[in-house]
Amino acid sequence: MLLKECRVQPRSPAHQETHCRLLMAVGGVVSPITINNISASGIGLVLNHPFEADTCLTVELINNSKNFQHAVLVRVVDARPQPNGTWSVGFLFVRPLSDADLQAL
Repeated sequence: MLLKECRVQPRSPAHQETHCRLLMAVGGVVSPITINNISASGIGLVLNHPFEADTCLTVELINNSKNFQHAVLVRVVDARPQPNGTWSVGFLFVRPLSDADLQAL
């Protein structure tokens, strides 16, 4: 079944030096994390477990080579199991990233 594309902003891969940490109110940091894609409106991450839709978390976006670190609030929009046992989880930024933020990533 093909899913309808609902993204408003085009997504693109993150710079190879960009990484992130997913912070939870209870339980600390989730790891490991791979950034699948990112846009001004959201981010796709590959995680070892899913989160329920509408769960709010904090993502800390980091690019050490550009001296950039920015914590943003996100909301889970979907989680899909992957053949290798990981989960592809889509998040919307509560506030869209600025052009300067995207350039720093």
